[in-house]
Amino acid sequence: MDKIEIFKKALEKDWYIQGFNAVPLFLNLPASSGFYMKDELGFGYSQFFFSYKEGYGEMGYLNADLERLWGIIKSKIKENPEYLKEIKKRYEEIFSKRHSLFKKIDEGFSDVTDGDLLEMLKECALCEREAVGIAHLLEPIGMEIDKEFKNKLSEYIKDKKELNQIYGILGAPKMLSFIAKEERELKQIGSLGKTEQKNALENHLKKYFWIQNSYAVPKELGTDFFRKRMKKLGAEDSENKAILSEKEKIFLKYKFDPEVMEVVEIIGFTTTWQDERKANTLRAVSYLGRVVKEVSERIRVKTENLYYLGFTDVFGLRSIDELKKMQDELENRSKGVMFIMSKNKEVKITRKEYQEIAAYRKRVEENTKEVNDIHGSTASGGTAIGRVAVCKGLDSLDKVKKGDVLVASMTRPEYMAAIKKAAEIVTDEGGITCHAAIVARELGIPAIIGTKIATKMLKDGMIVEVKANHGLVRIIK
Repeated sequence: MDKIEIFKKALEKDWYIQGFNAVPLFLNLPASSGFYMKDELGFGYSQFFFSYKEGYGEMGYLNADLERLWGIIKSKIKENPEYLKEIKKRYEEIFSKRHSLFKKIDEGFSDVTDGDLLEMLKECALCEREAVGIAHLLEPIGMEIDKEFKNKLSEYIKDKKELNQIYGILGAPKMLSFIAKEERELKQIGSLGKTEQKNALENHLKKYFWIQNSYAVPKELGTDFFRKRMKKLGAEDSENKAILSEKEKIFLKYKFDPEVMEVVEIIGFTTTWQDERKANTLRAVSYLGRVVKEVSERIRVKTENLYYLGFTDVFGLRSIDELKKMQDELENRSKGVMFIMSKNKEVKITRKEYQEIAAYRKRVEENTKEVNDIHGSTASGGTAIGRVAVCKGLDSLDKVKKGDVLVASMTRPEYMAAIKKAAEIVTDEGGITCHAAIVARELGIPAIIGTKIATKMLKDGMIVEVKANHGLVRIIK
């Protein structure tokens, strides 16, 4: 079977596809943990799909995998209520072993030979994989538990509007996200005297140097970045305490059975864990990025091209000089590449083959019928009318103006500046534990997630009404 047939056959399957800024080096590696988690947990994913072009990427999960894995995980939790806590502890043990590598990289590369640099590259690649690691079991939980949770709640709450609102509130974790924590700490630094502030900002940088990273690029920050942000931060604070108070009122009113309370506990626990996992992943991006930059300088291959290495490319290297022979291939990948990934294997297509499959996918998408009403799940309640700003990458975030409806495949931490300007958030993807749900609740912004079609149906400049409590987006004009 040739590559075109492999991709067409794979794309006939039912995929859950997420889109965001990404490149293979920083996404394929953590994604590959989905196969290697089987060594620790006894179960894992079967296949992933990726498409990249000029810094924007898509990653596809098989819906059959998500359903199958959730069934396994649910059985494990039933057998052992402490199962997730035990796996989280193991996850933390594995990742903590990489801290010595981070210290080594912090010392610089002046005494590092090319051979040692290659080993460092592979260690960082492994670290990037382990940053997600066995915590890759969170995706099936986050995506599949939503459906069951709503069904359970509907036994207690018959009014659909109230059901959607309560669904969003009960999904809020007890802990603040790392984004909210960092902002709170930065505000506290702003109240210090000049000398104390200088020292505090340096410590803040050491703690959060990775916070602007993404799956597309590592960003080297300095204290000036945090100083400027500190001056812009307003007095508003997270709504987390108010949400937690609302949760307690809901518990008192409805007196849910132990099964519902267990699901609420799982959602809160996994949402917090997912946020911690994201922070670890962004840290790993920084260190892998530094090593790749050093490799780039030594062999004189553009850093941006090295970002298009797949995980099998990295682990298959015998010397960093081999990368020189891949320059043209990596350049072609940056213009468009797709991967079908399975354990120890990445099938790749570029150039004409990429264009053929991209056109094939576009024809399939064009069959989506136009609609006036778009439905999704409530992540954070509220109603508003606003102008649509469709964001399909970091370059498009600047077009979001105050009061706009931010529409995206899914949001990421690097979207925060635009999110704070938005009156509402609407996403194609995401479950109750996703980033958009977390930050929308913390900021008190109405949000509807998991619409599947918002970025396809909505266009820049459209006026829409977002009725988050109803899970409804209505096109006005």
